Amino acid sequence: MGLVLNLKEHHQLKAPSGACTSHCSPQESSICQMTLDKALCFSGIFAYMNYRVPRTRKEIFETLIKGLQRLEYRGYDSAGVAIDGNNHEVKERHIQLVKKKGKVKALDEELYRQDSMDLKVEFETHFGIAHTRWATHGVPNAVNSHPQRSDKGNEFVVIHNGIITNYKDLRKFLESKGYEFESETDTETIAKLIKYVFDNRETEDITFSTLVERVIQQLEGAFALVFKSIHYPGEAVATRRGSPLLIGVRSKYKLSTEQIPILYRTCNIENVKNICKTRMKRLDSSTCLHAVGDKAVEFFFASDASAIIEHTNRVIFLEDDDIAAVADGKLSIHRVKRSASDDPSRAIQTLQMELQQIMKGSAFMQKEIFEQPESVFNTMRGRVNFETNTVLLGGLKDHLKEIRRCRRLIVIGCGTSYHAAVATRQVLEELTELPVMVELASDFLDRNTPVFRDDVCFFISQSGETADTLLALRYCKDRRALTVGVTNTVGSSISRETDCGVHINAGPEIGVASTKAYTSQFISLVMFGLMMSEDRISLQNRRQEIIRGLRSLPELIKEVLSLDEKIHDLALELYTQRSLLVMGRGYNYATCLEGALKIKEITYMHSEGILAGELKHGPLALVDKQMPVIMVIMKDPCFAKCQNALQQVTARQGRPIILCSKDDTESSKFAYKTIELPHTVDCLQGILSVIPLQLLSFHLAVLRGYDPSRVPGPLGPPSPPPPHSASRRRAAHLPTFRGRARQASQAKHASPARCDHNADPSAVARRPVGMPQSPPPVRLSALRGFGSAFWPGPSRPVRGVCRRHPSWLWGTQLRTGTGCPGALSLVPATLAKGLTLACPRFSPQESGGNVYSVFGQFLSVYMTV
Repeated sequence: MGLVLNLKEHHQLKAPSGACTSHCSPQESSICQMTLDKALCFSGIFAYMNYRVPRTRKEIFETLIKGLQRLEYRGYDSAGVAIDGNNHEVKERHIQLVKKKGKVKALDEELYRQDSMDLKVEFETHFGIAHTRWATHGVPNAVNSHPQRSDKGNEFVVIHNGIITNYKDLRKFLESKGYEFESETDTETIAKLIKYVFDNRETEDITFSTLVERVIQQLEGAFALVFKSIHYPGEAVATRRGSPLLIGVRSKYKLSTEQIPILYRTCNIENVKNICKTRMKRLDSSTCLHAVGDKAVEFFFASDASAIIEHTNRVIFLEDDDIAAVADGKLSIHRVKRSASDDPSRAIQTLQMELQQIMKGSAFMQKEIFEQPESVFNTMRGRVNFETNTVLLGGLKDHLKEIRRCRRLIVIGCGTSYHAAVATRQVLEELTELPVMVELASDFLDRNTPVFRDDVCFFISQSGETADTLLALRYCKDRRALTVGVTNTVGSSISRETDCGVHINAGPEIGVASTKAYTSQFISLVMFGLMMSEDRISLQNRRQEIIRGLRSLPELIKEVLSLDEKIHDLALELYTQRSLLVMGRGYNYATCLEGALKIKEITYMHSEGILAGELKHGPLALVDKQMPVIMVIMKDPCFAKCQNALQQVTARQGRPIILCSKDDTESSKFAYKTIELPHTVDCLQGILSVIPLQLLSFHLAVLRGYDPSRVPGPLGPPSPPPPHSASRRRAAHLPTFRGRARQASQAKHASPARCDHNADPSAVARRPVGMPQSPPPVRLSALRGFGSAFWPGPSRPVRGVCRRHPSWLWGTQLRTGTGCPGALSLVPATLAKGLTLACPRFSPQESGGNVYSVFGQFLSVYMTV
């Protein structure tokens, strides 16, 4: 096969970083890219090296676990660590792996159950690695978790973010050489490959960085890798391509340099024998970063600054194909080939972040929604002068003349960032008087869209690391267009690779669903339009109107947030629905797209954003009295057209929920419910109208039993309960801004539905699609005469039969523990045949009474249909 032995100049990758270069069908390539995006977004890397800094094993564990906890918001299904074993003797040195499916907390508990490890052992120099995994190859379990090992002796271990697209070919080759695999992951291939290169070395003094260099030249796809080995104790090697990786440095002593020079070597690779003969230039103090005088120093490796910032704010951002090696407390950076565009060094940068900014809040999606008055103000701070009506974006100042001479603007993004571009397209066209193209990054790449030197391309990304957007950026740079980044992360790939840019300054966004970054991106693009139109006399009145709107925006956002209580009540009516339509037009079309995305993203309810002008061309067929429809109708140039759409919805017995202006009495006449919003200038109204949909999505997710602040596992969300099931309850573990008083108030005023014993139970089967087939839930706390003591813990299931209608089987599902809300529901016994009903577990002994007598009390007092 000769896969590794005869890959001529394989290190000269022609595909863009992160691209799938294996022989995939178009469908497989698409799947590869979707999986890649998730792998880059959600896995987490953290590693810690202490050099001449005594640390006990317990302290090392605590550092690694805290690092992983800072990365939990990214979503993951399992976690693991690798540290040095107990024995200090070189001849018996070994690496201890501890891996666990589930949360980091479970891993932490597992670490302290390891009898083979003495937590009091102290290491003067040690390197430990840790990882949170989002499954892309193989199911979530301990074997597939990272770190992955090269063999049963753990000679080499590696942690990895990303996707190796040619891992199947590499795996076949290694299996043909006798290497046995124990996991289903692509990462294990990397560990086995470095072992293969090491086993076939001809010289004993081959360096760790040289091994890694040879390995990554055989890899296709995107990756961030950190290696540890028993053959190189106290050494670390890290590298990246298409996936972010940074290194933090901490020392009480003066560092040798602020600029780390890059070490290069170019060679032809014919086989592994030649690979192992060549070495990087021998290191000396002038080519490394270290503490002067060989003093104590610590290094932190992470895929995200949030894991490093509590330890140090001095970091080095690695570029694609950089190989960072630490040996004897000295950090060096290597590259195989030199190109004209390469920076000759990597500078130590200072993170301008605070730990309290990065730490997640108690319910941080909701926290970030409520931070928007502040984040919007921070986006404008120092940029908009409300006294002189001027706008200055410092990052674009030097390129403003070139931008004004361009032929067109191309704005590129994914998901929420794309919606921010759609929201501002109309005002950008108005203020710049240039054609504005708004593109989804993946579609932009698929079409090989023509791009010219006189185009200006904007790339919007909250993280600055979005895979498709990054590939689109490199595509445009190859065609010499001027590139502009709009990001929320200083030092991200997009902010470094673009010619100029705007930092939206929204503050760290930890919640998976983007909220405050959307409004800050929106405002940043509006400010760009205002800066471009500063010398246009004909647009001065319009500019002043928009700037006045910007000035009042934070206070108006606070006014919208005060509607949270009303939106929660609306969510109580909608959370059992299976689908939801959101429609509008003009400036508010993007609001519909973004609102529908948020609902899909965190509630797993189908939702669709619809352009009201397209209502007659298909979507109208979905409208009936059972389909929830949210309409955004504002007093803007599209008001009359939206009224026409409203008439079409009501003509089909639709019951629209309308987001409208406070003074809009016309729309409220036809509304099932209205949410009245303050009025602002038309091009900024989308900021105010999207916030109720953000709040609605949050409340829907909580009511449906999902944690809105985290991504579910890669196998999808947990199976949702049937409509109106009692298990669709508020997640009690998610604190809210209203607190417990709000929950107590709801419990006090809840009124359960009563059973109509004269009704025909078989009528359920004749109900139209979309009608509930079981009753709405009744909170246990609302049942008179029954306290939480009736539900002390798990024992046996409870269910009963309606006395009047034996064909109706009913049961309850409640959370165990005192004070937990529950519900009572009734379903047709015919529908329950062959199914396992979800019921609480009940102990007659613990309750002090007979289970059936308790049921009799329930049945006689509170029945629901």
